[in-house]
Amino acid sequence: MNFERLHKRVGYGLVAVSFAVIAASGEIGAGFSVAFGIAGLYSYFRTTDGPVRPLTARIWTGVLLASLALLTLWAYQDENWLLHSLEFALLMTLSRLFQRRYAKDYVQLYALSFLLMLVGAVINPSLMFAVSFLLYAILVIWGLTMAHLAREIEVQTRTGPEHLEPDESKPDSVKDDDELPESPIAPETLQWRRRRLIGGGFLVASSLMALAALMVSMLFFFLFPRLGMGFFHAQTRGAQSVTGFSEEVKLGNFGKIKSSAEVVMRVRFPEEPDRLQRPIRLRGISFDQFDGRNWSRVDGPRWHIPRRVGERFEVIESKGLNRGQTRRYLMHVYLEPLQTELRVLFTPPQTRAISFLDSDYDIYRGRRKRLQQGLGGDFTYKAPRETSLAYATEVSEPVSESARRAAIAAGVDQPVARWITDRWTQLPDQFDPRIGRLARTLVGSKGSALERALKIQAALRNDWSYSLAGDQDPDDPLGDFLFGRKEGHCEYFATAMAVMMRSLGHPARVVNGYLGGQFNDFGDYRMLKQGDAHAWVEVFFPGYGWATFEPTPPSGQLAPELTGLVGWARRAADGAAMLWYSWVVEYDLERQVAMMRRVGRILRKFSGGLRIGRKKSKGLRRVEEPQQKPKEVESIDLQPWLPALLVLVLLIGAFALWRVRNRHVDLTHPRLHKLSMRLERVLARHSMQRQSWETWSAVAERLQSHDQDLGVSMYEFARDFDRARYGPPNEAATGRALHSGAALLVRLKRYRPSDKIAA
Repeated sequence: MNFERLHKRVGYGLVAVSFAVIAASGEIGAGFSVAFGIAGLYSYFRTTDGPVRPLTARIWTGVLLASLALLTLWAYQDENWLLHSLEFALLMTLSRLFQRRYAKDYVQLYALSFLLMLVGAVINPSLMFAVSFLLYAILVIWGLTMAHLAREIEVQTRTGPEHLEPDESKPDSVKDDDELPESPIAPETLQWRRRRLIGGGFLVASSLMALAALMVSMLFFFLFPRLGMGFFHAQTRGAQSVTGFSEEVKLGNFGKIKSSAEVVMRVRFPEEPDRLQRPIRLRGISFDQFDGRNWSRVDGPRWHIPRRVGERFEVIESKGLNRGQTRRYLMHVYLEPLQTELRVLFTPPQTRAISFLDSDYDIYRGRRKRLQQGLGGDFTYKAPRETSLAYATEVSEPVSESARRAAIAAGVDQPVARWITDRWTQLPDQFDPRIGRLARTLVGSKGSALERALKIQAALRNDWSYSLAGDQDPDDPLGDFLFGRKEGHCEYFATAMAVMMRSLGHPARVVNGYLGGQFNDFGDYRMLKQGDAHAWVEVFFPGYGWATFEPTPPSGQLAPELTGLVGWARRAADGAAMLWYSWVVEYDLERQVAMMRRVGRILRKFSGGLRIGRKKSKGLRRVEEPQQKPKEVESIDLQPWLPALLVLVLLIGAFALWRVRNRHVDLTHPRLHKLSMRLERVLARHSMQRQSWETWSAVAERLQSHDQDLGVSMYEFARDFDRARYGPPNEAATGRALHSGAALLVRLKRYRPSDKIAA
């Protein structure tokens, strides 16, 4: 590939990589992205090596000035200065693409692409930015090297803008003689861009240099003290929009997100990793009133949960289960930034304590988190928006279903508080009497509240079908579900059970949250997607509290998991994204300290055999203070990554083998290179060795002064060698060079001078 084409592709590659990061963020809109892409593609095929047209530069200058004025006025009105500054930078990039000609134009293009990458790091700090930045680091090394080479050749051949373009600001001025190109300029001089000046070996070597520099930079990134602690880096990224977690929810909305594979949170069990293989239920928000089409929450008191130890918040524990009937476990949750009306904290039922992780330095950053709880048992928190949240929950669950039922039955004779029945037995003003009759038919004339709940749950599971169609009657969705279509998704099943239990006088409510998830072996966690959103029912029992019931048929409780190659790729991408967010985007002083502690523990393990003793003081004894368990840094299981690592090792090995086999080959034809090396050895035997700075033409001139025939043969070889080496690829030229070189080699071997020629 000739130099001009390679240089152009590298320049456009840098622009494409930086623009892809911007476009993927969604900040500039689809229309602007498509328009920029079409214009950039058109500029790629537009030739710019014709005569210089000053009018084109004037037109682009006018367009940019007018755009600057309009975008400034627009930004003044909507106060979105970052967006409109980005749009102007993209217009400037288009201007350079259409006017690229000299090395300086490409340097300006690289500067604009770097500016776009900086903006992309702010508006789209996702895994895509990490991959794009890696590619950008390689391309920018290529581009800067080529721009420097192009500029040096422009100066040497007098083909730069200062030589070929008039100075319009000084029309009467005349350039000095040393600034003017030789007249006329040889056509070969103007065509240097179309020669093959850079080969694949150079590109590979420069790529390895770029990667090595990037690795060294990463080392400094991880080891250099994170003095900012978040003062200068907000650790924010775009929040994803989710449905079902607001003050009011329309019946049927969950069916729209069941197919979404966007990850909402990631869960770990540090003490019981076997739980990762089972579905997880995370409670989000509960609803109080139903008007026949919408569920809503009633305004009520919310209180801040006081801290007990550090960032640990203890929740009031239910008295329905004693210690012998429960077991406790610990769960860690990494919650993605969510664009919700309420800042909901997702926890399992029977949560007893909540702790915010990575919060030791929040007080110094002025962003200390607060936890609130309402009458419905829902947890909300106050923290900076568009930031992820890491927290731990301590859960106390029944040891078995029989233990739960026994605890519920033990308090059956206790009264229910009036405020509970007033709040959670409400029915729509125009309540369909058929629903009440259906409830009484399903439960029979006798039975406790628990037995009634179990009968309604079993009936809904067995006699109604699960479907995501969601085309129930919008005026009476519940009636259509129960008596018409008799199919629907989880919201309809949960609403039906809650309303039927309320019609029988038992407090019940619908709860929205997440159920299921998929185990990710690339990070040893369970990831929950938007498609895992689910609705179920909680029924209140005196002496026990709220108990969870699942009226949805088993076929609709869990979202299908992605398997095969697509599932493997998605899990790998999410595992890489988790590492990127944890160790780059959100890497702060707290994580750095935790990492150093872990490194210290590892080093102490290896040096465990070396004991350096110290005499203990007999007079004073240091009182041992209880040590907090150090915060664990997430370990990386390499087993799922072995296929990718194996491929990487094979690629590196193949490249090393290729380099060993081809290290003698430069930009010259291999046979011609080998022939020139033989000529140098024969010349050295005759004390005519070729110096490192000498061209073959210089050697011929030196030899001709001593032997006319030998000098002529050397001139013929030098001419053919230069045409084959520096001209366009041509097998005929290479053949002529090989022929003249072979003849010269024979002549040199037979050469017997009377006096040796000194070099």
